[in-house]
Amino acid sequence: MSDLVTLAALLTAGELHSPLSKLALNHNGLGHVHEHLGPIASLPAECLVACIQVALAEREWGKGAGLELVWSGSDSGQSFVQYTGQIIRDLIDGAQSTITIAGYSFDHGAVLFEALQRAMAERSIKVRFFLDISQLEARLAQQLGKERRRVRLGPLRSAKTESPEAYARAVIDLFRELHLNERGLEPDLFYDPRTANPKAHASMHAKCVIVDHEHALITSANFTDRGQSRNIEVGVRIHDAHFAKQLEQQWNNLVVSKDVLPG
Repeated sequence: MSDLVTLAALLTAGELHSPLSKLALNHNGLGHVHEHLGPIASLPAECLVACIQVALAEREWGKGAGLELVWSGSDSGQSFVQYTGQIIRDLIDGAQSTITIAGYSFDHGAVLFEALQRAMAERSIKVRFFLDISQLEARLAQQLGKERRRVRLGPLRSAKTESPEAYARAVIDLFRELHLNERGLEPDLFYDPRTANPKAHASMHAKCVIVDHEHALITSANFTDRGQSRNIEVGVRIHDAHFAKQLEQQWNNLVVSKDVLPG
């Protein structure tokens, strides 16, 4: 929602002009909005602002319902869905105290990790991650391959032959190095130890976000570019403190029982 508010303000102030181009939106940090505007991007500025105000009013009204449909991928007909990537940004940007993220696969660092670092640095938000070691290694290897730094995978291979515990530590250390050390701020990391053991045949496959013990997102989408923008994925945003606390307690139970371990 904050992106729409910013867009309306820029149009009203005359800092953006119709038709909206992706280049102009990129210059103002709103390039990701372009694909969702569709044909209304060519409307006169005053009409576009009116459309945004209607959308914001509809979202505000929808909060009272407690549930919002969240979607990734093609959306060609009339619908009232919220988009996965935008909902995740809204949840992080609106957090006041805590964020819990459980995910199977991560590669969307440019959006997710930068937003979390800002939340921790600017508002002292406490962040927790629950991770799948095997899938995390696969994504980190993919990233290093694109960057032509596969030599950095050497310690992971050595640790994998040593023990599942050493392998998990090596993967999490690399995750910190590539995504979490930019400002010297770190979330609390937890992992399912079975996912570091190839003989266990188990995954930490949940995908959810919990914010301020009050708001939750449950989704089929991974925290990846494919999951948030290209795949067909479905989820629900839940505005219900009782549900959010129940979901959060499930993760707390895993920590206490040591079914997940600190990274």
